[in-house]
Amino acid sequence: MSTPHDSAQTQILSALNSMEPQDSLEILKMPMVKLLSQLNEEERVHYILGLFSSDADDKVSSMVHL
Repeated sequence: MSTPHDSAQTQILSALNSMEPQDSLEILKMPMVKLLSQLNEEERVHYILGLFSSDADDKVSSMVHL
């Protein structure tokens, strides 16, 4: 069963997929800055590293030990 969240996500992804990657990122920039500013530093790092790898926890741990 589809939820309103699923529907919104599908619509957003459809709109972003119809654009060039640079345009999609520019559209996402302002809401992402706002949302990320509401997280603490550890949460922001975890989220951002998670964009690049599923091993975000391992990378954060490695960075802490530097």
